Amino acid sequence: MYWLTEAIMPISICVVLPIMIVWLNLRASNNKVNKTSEIVMKALENSATLESINVDKLVDALRNPKKSAREILYKRLLRGCVFTFLGIAAGILALLYQSKSPWDADDTFAFTFMCSCIAGLMSAIGLAYLLVYFISRKRVDQDKD
Repeated sequence: MYWLTEAIMPISICVVLPIMIVWLNLRASNNKVNKTSEIVMKALENSATLESINVDKLVDALRNPKKSAREILYKRLLRGCVFTFLGIAAGILALLYQSKSPWDADDTFAFTFMCSCIAGLMSAIGLAYLLVYFISRKRVDQDKD
């Protein structure tokens, strides 16, 4: 019976969970489109009696607001700092675990290697976000002036 639990857990995490996430996202987006179309249809029905309703302005108001260049820039800075911090933390964890038990070679090597890979990947992503932030910041400042 234990083997069944071992088989169900990876299947549910690797198959069912992604399918549920995609389904929920599609359902939410379809619901949003349906609600928007209902509002526009009501406005079109009522526009015969009320000439003051501009449907184009209504549709533009119902769309998602565009983010400014500053907001996008700050989001890149935040992501860069978070990923870099997580990479540094994983690297420190790998070093601490390796120095804690140097004689237990099998477990130490596997965990240290995994933490080192995670540290390298997270740090690379964080540094890439920070690089894009600093390059984009100059361009946004130039565009603002």
